[in-house]
Amino acid sequence: MEEEQEEEEEEEQEFKHENDHRLLFSSIFGDSDSEESEDWLYGSPHHTNERWESVEHVDGLWRCNHFLSPNQQQRILKAIETDCGVFLYLWWTQAMRFGRLPDWALDLSSQIHNSVLKFKSMDSKCSTKTDPISSPSMAVQSQCPLPEDILLREPLFDQMIANSYEPGEGITAHVDLLRFEDGIAIVSLLSPCVMCFRSVPDPLCSCPNKVNGHINEDNQLNDTGAKVQILLSPGDLIVMSGTARYKWTHEINRNKDQQVWQGEALKQERRISVTLRRLCPELVLGD
Repeated sequence: MEEEQEEEEEEEQEFKHENDHRLLFSSIFGDSDSEESEDWLYGSPHHTNERWESVEHVDGLWRCNHFLSPNQQQRILKAIETDCGVFLYLWWTQAMRFGRLPDWALDLSSQIHNSVLKFKSMDSKCSTKTDPISSPSMAVQSQCPLPEDILLREPLFDQMIANSYEPGEGITAHVDLLRFEDGIAIVSLLSPCVMCFRSVPDPLCSCPNKVNGHINEDNQLNDTGAKVQILLSPGDLIVMSGTARYKWTHEINRNKDQQVWQGEALKQERRISVTLRRLCPELVLGD
């Protein structure tokens, strides 16, 4: 009898978690029976609010505001749930894929590629010159979200990691492992957050650790280099290449006193991120 009771309690708990998850979708995005376009991600012609901007002082860091519409966010979250099964229960927090990515991640990769090309075609100042002496994709002029050599590679990404964070949970300062090539994309979903970038002190690096002596409330200098903060809203995308990818750490400290933007504390809810990267050729795994 005790075992049966325990099984019933576990089933009730699982049902509660699943229901909480679906209510979270509904509260943020509305019901799934929306009459919006049935196009998957990048096929909808109605989503034109995306806006690319380079992040001042961090060469190679770009943010695309409103990259995903609310409907697109809902679709990608449901695709993660269906494909990975990882977020069906809230205590599972991470899913990884290598090699052949699931269809939704390939579509997301295509949307990133198309969006950068669209920006490049519309901005006459867009330049992707590279330094032949350093890494081919270490941009000298980072006036385009991704350098040409990254945009031309096939596939653009072959590794995906999806993470789920509860309020108060974040990521410590780090530079992504060198097993991954240049060019990293991160999509932020569900909850806003402040992401912090810090320059890596390196006496052998020609990249300046100071930003022309500029100091303000959000972007401060210290003895170890520059600190730059950016706001990520649900549906926003960031891409990192060159200096931003190799010479700056990124972190999200979700302590309440750290999640403040322009003097206002951010309301923290469950947050999901999707990171797309490409393994170095010598480390590529078989499908």
